[in-house]
Amino acid sequence: MRAVVRHLRVAWLEFQDMRDGIVFIHTSTSRLGFENALALLPKGPGGRSTRQATNLPDMTIKVRTTKQGDDSFASIIATPAVGHQNALEGWIHSPAINGGELSSDPKASDPIEWLVLSGHGSGGGVWGDNSGDYASVEVANAFIDNAAKPRSGRLKCVLIPSCNNVHDGLGPLWLPMFDHPQPVYLLLGYEATYSGGATGAKVMASFVHHLSKRPKDPIIDAWRAANEKRRQPWAAFAAKGAEKMNLDDWINDKLPKLSEVKELLHFNEANPGGVAAILTDQSYEVRWVMDDGTVLDLTNNGLSNPKNGLFDGKSGKVRIKALQPDLKFKKGDEAYLFVYLYRSTKPLDIDQLLEFDASLRKPHPDTGKAVVNPEKGRSWRPEDKDHVDSFRIVVPADTDTIELEFKIKSNATAKFKADGPGGTHGRFLLDFVAPGGWEIVDGDFSGWNNSYAATAGALLRK
Repeated sequence: MRAVVRHLRVAWLEFQDMRDGIVFIHTSTSRLGFENALALLPKGPGGRSTRQATNLPDMTIKVRTTKQGDDSFASIIATPAVGHQNALEGWIHSPAINGGELSSDPKASDPIEWLVLSGHGSGGGVWGDNSGDYASVEVANAFIDNAAKPRSGRLKCVLIPSCNNVHDGLGPLWLPMFDHPQPVYLLLGYEATYSGGATGAKVMASFVHHLSKRPKDPIIDAWRAANEKRRQPWAAFAAKGAEKMNLDDWINDKLPKLSEVKELLHFNEANPGGVAAILTDQSYEVRWVMDDGTVLDLTNNGLSNPKNGLFDGKSGKVRIKALQPDLKFKKGDEAYLFVYLYRSTKPLDIDQLLEFDASLRKPHPDTGKAVVNPEKGRSWRPEDKDHVDSFRIVVPADTDTIELEFKIKSNATAKFKADGPGGTHGRFLLDFVAPGGWEIVDGDFSGWNNSYAATAGALLRK
C-alpha cells in the first residue's frame, strides 16, 4: 500500500558505489510513489535503459541493478564525470528537468523536490571515481555561489550519503542552503565515516520502509532509526520550524511556510532531539592562512577555488585567535595544535608537509621555551599516533592571537597521494586544545576537552 497520494520527484547522482542509490530509488518509487526525475529525460544512445541530458550529453544516466539477498533492484542513476562540476553547481541549488535538459529555471516544467548526491565527501564536497576518473561537485558552494538567484522553492530535502559532510562544525557552510526566500528544509547525511555499499543499501531500504509505514513520523526520526540499526553515524540539519517535517504533510502541501532561515538545528546520535546549530566560532578561530593573507575558511577552500590552499614551496601561517576577552592567552600558557589528514585513518608525517619557521623552534627570550615544540605521534587517541602529529605551543606573550609561520616543503605533493577531492593531495585539518583543556597521563592525553577544529582544513595542491 502506498503511503502517498501524489508524486515527489527525486534524483540520485552517484560519484562512487551506487548500491545504496539503486535501492533507495527503486523502493521510493515503488513504495512511496516517488517519481524518478531522471527518467523524464529523453532516451539516450543506449536505448530504453538509458537517458540523456541535452546540456550534459556525456553524463552517464542509465538503469543500474543490484541484489540484496534474494531481492533484485533496478533504478536510473546519474554518474557525473570530470568536466561536469560547473554545470552541476549551477543546477543543484534549484534542480529541475525541463524538456530534455537539466535546468535551474524556477519555472522549469519538472522541479526536483528531493535531491541526492552520493560518494566520498568532506567539507561540503562530494567526489569519486565511479565514472572512471575523479569527478566532484562542491555542494555547499553551489548554494553559496548562487545565493542571489531565484529558486523554484520545490527542493525541500537534500540527502548526502557521504562521510563527514553533516557534522556540527559545518553549520556555517550549509546555512546559505536554508537562508533564502525559497529555502531547503532538511539536509540529511553523516557526521563521520559512512560505510556505503551493501550496508548503505540496507540503510536506504530501512529508511524507505519506515517512511512508507509511518509517513507522519518526522523524516529525521526515520533517518535516525534506519541508520542506528546499522551503526552508521547519521546526522541532519533542519531549518528551525521544519524539524518535524514529515512525508504526509509534504505530499499534502501542509509544510510550514519558511523563508530566509537564520537558525538551524543539528541532529545526531548524541542529540536525537536536535540542538541549536553553532553558526559562528564562539571561543577560538583556528585557520590556515596563505602567504598573500587569504584566510582559508568553509566558503573559499573547495575545488571551485583552485588558487586557494597549500602549495609546494609556499609560505603561510596557522592563526589561532581567542574570540572572547576572558579566553586571551597569557605568557607561558601551553596549548596543543594537532594536524591530521582527512580521512583521519591516513598516515601522516608532518615533516613531509611543512616546517615551522626557525624562530619559533628556538627558545623565546621571554619564556626560555620554543613557541612550537613538535611532539610527533602524540594524539588524543593512542591508536591514532601514526595518523596525527602534534605541536605543543608555548605562548610567548599576552595576546589574543597566535600566529605560527611555516613553509610547505618543495616536494610535498610528491609525498602525499593525489587521492583528495578532485585529484588534490589531501585535505589537512587542524585541531586546537586551549590552555587548561588537557593533561598527559603515561604519555597520553587525558581529560580531553576544549577542542576547537578548523573544519575547513586546507587542500594541498600543485
